[in-house]
Amino acid sequence: MSGHKKTNGDDAVETTYKELTVFEDFFSSHFKNIAILCVVIILLIGVGIQLKNWFASDDLSAAAQINSAKTIEEIEAVLKKYPNYKSSDYARLKLGTLYFETKEYKKAVEIFSALAQKGRYDDLKAQSALNEACAIEQSGKPEEAAEKYSAIGLSDKYPAEYRASANCSAARIFITLGKLSPAKSCLDLINPASLTGEKENPHYQQAELMKYLCEK
Repeated sequence: MSGHKKTNGDDAVETTYKELTVFEDFFSSHFKNIAILCVVIILLIGVGIQLKNWFASDDLSAAAQINSAKTIEEIEAVLKKYPNYKSSDYARLKLGTLYFETKEYKKAVEIFSALAQKGRYDDLKAQSALNEACAIEQSGKPEEAAEKYSAIGLSDKYPAEYRASANCSAARIFITLGKLSPAKSCLDLINPASLTGEKENPHYQQAELMKYLCEK
């Protein structure tokens, strides 16, 4: 990808600037008819610039603190300080992953489940749902995990790539459990036309291999 990649700070500055522009345009339109408002306009523009700078500085500070948090303790602390910041959900995803890596699966499942339901962004919600199913599987509940993966694979609210991944994971577990019929049903849902690379897509190729295993 070429060009400048927008950061959270860029988004904040742009959003705040647009909001301030609405006020400036409003007062500017009245300035043409009411000369006395010229002083008010100057004051508002001055205050607006100061507010824009303050919000941009605060936004960048929050983003920096969230992005720099690495440990469970650091992430939990920064989430208490900025629970509703734009990138807070990504910090929660990181927190869930850390709990998963330390084998605290119950905490990981709770975090991933909440993100899958209430996350701000579609890709993040889809990834959280997959992570939740994975944590359930690693906690020693393969049948529950298979059903969770299967539900993700059936849901139209998730992007095709995530559904394909979920269906492959569900099929893998079903095959391991000797449940070939539900495994094949999951694999049949994977449509190469909806995937990047179509029949060259790794999820599709994995599905075709598992179909072969189901037929043996």
